[in-house]
Amino acid sequence: MNKIFKKTFKFSLVTALIIALSATTVFGEEFIGRAEILLSSDGEYQAVRLVPEIYNHLNRNLSDILIKDEAGNVLPYFINSYDIVAGNRLTITTPLVLVYSFIYEGDSFFDYKVETITNRDTLATSLLIQTNSNMFAKSIELWGSHDGAEWRFVQHDSLYRVDGSEKLAIYFSTVQRYTHYRIKIPNDGNNDLLINGMVLEYSQHAVEQNFFSEPFQPAFDIVQDGRNTVIELHGLRNVRINELTIHTNSRFQRPVSFANGRTQELYNLNFASGGQYYRNLTLNFGGYSGQKDIMPVTIHNGDNIPIDIENITLTYFADEIIFEVGSGTSATLFFGNSSITRPPVYDIVNYKAFILNEGYEVLSFQSISLAEEYEIPEPRDFSFIFNIVLVAISILLGFVILVRLRRQKG
Repeated sequence: MNKIFKKTFKFSLVTALIIALSATTVFGEEFIGRAEILLSSDGEYQAVRLVPEIYNHLNRNLSDILIKDEAGNVLPYFINSYDIVAGNRLTITTPLVLVYSFIYEGDSFFDYKVETITNRDTLATSLLIQTNSNMFAKSIELWGSHDGAEWRFVQHDSLYRVDGSEKLAIYFSTVQRYTHYRIKIPNDGNNDLLINGMVLEYSQHAVEQNFFSEPFQPAFDIVQDGRNTVIELHGLRNVRINELTIHTNSRFQRPVSFANGRTQELYNLNFASGGQYYRNLTLNFGGYSGQKDIMPVTIHNGDNIPIDIENITLTYFADEIIFEVGSGTSATLFFGNSSITRPPVYDIVNYKAFILNEGYEVLSFQSISLAEEYEIPEPRDFSFIFNIVLVAISILLGFVILVRLRRQKG
């Protein structure tokens, strides 16, 4: 009987595993929505920019995105959120003057300070050494101070001038703000480096991230809550809002609360007698995104009557999904699957810089639909299979018990 029972148990276990794996395969590929894309005839790489309707159903890390062509082939992609805009390089130099030099245990020390000390921080990204010495190679220590009395270690470095090659600059890993610098030149038996001066440099390369700002007109409700007017914005879950503008002809000046604790004053003032007009009706969200379906913006009216809000517009920061086209003419972007928590990593990300440099065409979605709007496979009902297995096991066990009872009677 034990052997038969073990076989029965193994049979039921294998059956249950098959059912579980089948269920995982089916449900693992289900997405809340889909967006259709008509591909361009030119370009190996093309892109689409995500819209609020898609963001609303995505995970916060945008992990649940899948792109397939019309043949069902997966198209590899990466996410790009901004362009890099490089500006001019600004360099500010600050001369230092020698205030003290000494020798201690054979090592040479030179103390320099900023020639003119102001109330502002003296920023530095590097220190340039001036010397008339030739043929030297030294490992040095650099110390910094704000008052010339208390010194703090900055870093080790090397200086050299050998066979036409030289290194006379000390580059800092972080911006330094000291007004005094001390350089220690260890005694190596050769007193072949004499410092004539030092100059601080602060180099700032103006690099900006140009985010993709897109316009959007959200649905909203106006709710009067005591002394406050609450604007309930819809369809902004997971959307990184840039700016929101209220359109009104009302004259007012009132504080507004938004983005989970931020406060900003909005006003719309005109003084006909002086021909003066003052207006600020735009809230700066700076990329804030909420996780709820409704996002409130509260206007604090005090004892004033509520303002008349005619409309609301906003801009948001969009992400580009840049994908490899393949040979298809159309593609589908599937989105929204809470079970997919890890973003996919394709080889295409390794040559992201090349693709961004070469350029690509940004396409528009032809249509966006959610699960209730298009036909999707119905979830399989496995209850009948479990019932069959249970009935089979019951019959088998009953048979085994019956056989054993007969043997005992015999």
